Amino acid sequence: MELERLILGHLLIKPDLLKKLDINKDFFHDQRQRLIFKEIENGNTDLALITKNLEGKAKRILPYCSSLLDGLAKTDAENVPRYVNEVKISRLKMDITKLISKGADSGYIEHDKIHELQKQIERLERTNHKEEFANSVEELAEMEIHQIDWLVHPILEKHGYTIIGGIKGIGKSLFVTQLAFYLASGKSPFLSEEITIPRTRRVLLIQQEVSLPGMQDRFCKMRMEQLFNTEGRFRQRTTTGEQWDLSEPEDLQKLMSLINKYKPEVLILDPLYTFHRRGLNADKDAAPILKITQEIKMNNDIGVIWVHHFSNKGDPENERPTVGRFMGSSNIANAADVTLALDYLNHKYKQQALPLPYHHYITVEITTRHGEWPRKFALERGPGCLLFRISTIWQDMGKKIIPDQIEELIEANDGEMKQRDVVNSLSSVAGSTTIKKAINEAVRRRKITKEKISGKGNPVILRAIK
Repeated sequence: MELERLILGHLLIKPDLLKKLDINKDFFHDQRQRLIFKEIENGNTDLALITKNLEGKAKRILPYCSSLLDGLAKTDAENVPRYVNEVKISRLKMDITKLISKGADSGYIEHDKIHELQKQIERLERTNHKEEFANSVEELAEMEIHQIDWLVHPILEKHGYTIIGGIKGIGKSLFVTQLAFYLASGKSPFLSEEITIPRTRRVLLIQQEVSLPGMQDRFCKMRMEQLFNTEGRFRQRTTTGEQWDLSEPEDLQKLMSLINKYKPEVLILDPLYTFHRRGLNADKDAAPILKITQEIKMNNDIGVIWVHHFSNKGDPENERPTVGRFMGSSNIANAADVTLALDYLNHKYKQQALPLPYHHYITVEITTRHGEWPRKFALERGPGCLLFRISTIWQDMGKKIIPDQIEELIEANDGEMKQRDVVNSLSSVAGSTTIKKAINEAVRRRKITKEKISGKGNPVILRAIK
């Protein structure tokens, strides 16, 4: 109603706008608005005359007419076609909701009608997002642009699509379930000081890989480990018995019915390949599920998280970027606003004495279109625990390389060694960067000296100070 009032006000200021708009009096729901629009259609834009003509035909017409121009000086009348489209989109969405509710009651859903309404919405949205002008950087700097509405900063935004992946059994489902608990209870930060949740959110988790008893067990154990006050904001549906294929209209409709019923702000679908059983390897195979994802998040004002598997290709980790490790078409990960890759620690840590068993640690690498990321941090789970917590494993391992060890190693090798030999000798304990930092600290403490010498590769010699 507010947008319709705004549209009428602009038509009074700029009646030639009417030629640009595909509307008639039936566009307006309110009787007063229909009557005023009819006056404008007849060429009358004099508020006093309109009020006089309509007096007796509509209640409270005088104060309503006088309110139509309030604040319009701050708004550009050329935006009116966009406002009209927004009203049309809102009504089309209401029509879809009615058809879904009607179908749920009768058992027959008119998929063709719903599909046609969705196509109309897409056309209107494309028109609204059409860029007519290229702004100069000076104009862009001064424009008032809506800031990103973060659901989880900086890994999930409203209308955003985030994908979380890893190899089988690494804990992807545990990770997203924990995230859902944090969202629904408003706990912040989430596992890293840099990942924050601005406020509580309604979450819907659809699980197609873990059974209902398994999910119940997880929920109970997680809530025993940490108190989560979700107050009905966390909803879950386990569909392992039927497994919805969202490329099938009937299954997509089941999901839409849940979305319309519970109005989630975050939708988590776990795992991706079960929701599209026609394969995901080729771009043409992945296109339908990406289109469905786009429609769900835009038409329902939510953020979507897909859980996905890494491929079984045996390439070494460092030969493929994170987005290249996801199973199927590269478009699946490339289309996402944010990717989260879960992995185990480097294999070299398997040979070391760790505080927890090797498989209790994972790394999380986040790549986003926003800010300074990608970032990488380590998580751990204690024995018998399902909740992840931030890990200091890298710092703990780095502390094992102390300047005294560097000095002792050099003294044991006749008082001098090439730096690369020191790094190689300690490579089973820590990475080269950590070792070089320890070498520099030993130099700073005057335990050793460091000198560049001539030779291939610009070698550096380290000597113990006697």
